[in-house]
Amino acid sequence: MEKRKTRQFSLRFNLQDEAIEAWLEKQPDRGAYLKRLILADKARQGGVVAEAQNAHDAAWESRYGLVLEFLDRFGRLPYYYEEFRGVKLGRWLEVHAKRDVERPDRMEKLARVGALDKWERFFAALEAFCGRFGRLPGKDEFLGDLAVGAWLHRQRAAMRRGELSEEQRERLARLGVVSSDWEKKFGLVVAFREEFGRLPKFEDTYRGVKVGRWLYAQRKALDPEKDVRRVALLRQLGALPFVRQKNKRKPKKQ
Repeated sequence: MEKRKTRQFSLRFNLQDEAIEAWLEKQPDRGAYLKRLILADKARQGGVVAEAQNAHDAAWESRYGLVLEFLDRFGRLPYYYEEFRGVKLGRWLEVHAKRDVERPDRMEKLARVGALDKWERFFAALEAFCGRFGRLPGKDEFLGDLAVGAWLHRQRAAMRRGELSEEQRERLARLGVVSSDWEKKFGLVVAFREEFGRLPKFEDTYRGVKVGRWLYAQRKALDPEKDVRRVALLRQLGALPFVRQKNKRKPKKQ
């Protein structure tokens, strides 16, 4: 007598678990066998998913361990384009800082090493650019895959709007970053005074800029009511009274 061939099949449902359970409760007793098949299939699928999840978590922890090792060796996080031990570690950080927002445990670890602070990463890249080329980047320039020029352009705009902290402004200023042409020339006046011990005269030029003429022009260019901050900076430098006093027009002879 020939043995009957049994068909092995697996059931798939697109319903939520609650809907499946509700459907099973409505089935008669003769559907108990089918019910067991469904539950066994769901258990098998759950095991595969859990196994894959565990493997994914292990891979994540391995990459995070490389981040800690990189940070300990170089004292900074990897740039976006950098590889470490054959792993594109910078890109991994960038991707998971966005992908793992619903995983508080991972976000806490990323925040612990400063990987969630993009400002710090771009500032580190800006420092590297200045160290390599001896100047600030142009708006369209990159350092590897990081658009440091465009980022710097946005920081200047943020400085003008007052959106950066005082610490951030000071750190950018150490690299020669100013929010406007006015602040650039004001910085040259400050440097001139520190180097020569006096304010520039009208005919003085410093680093290719006619700082004396610019300083004297501020008496007409500035409005004490609108340009409060700039007037205050010139007063702290001792330049505003000097400018106003030295540029008084002489009365015409009768």
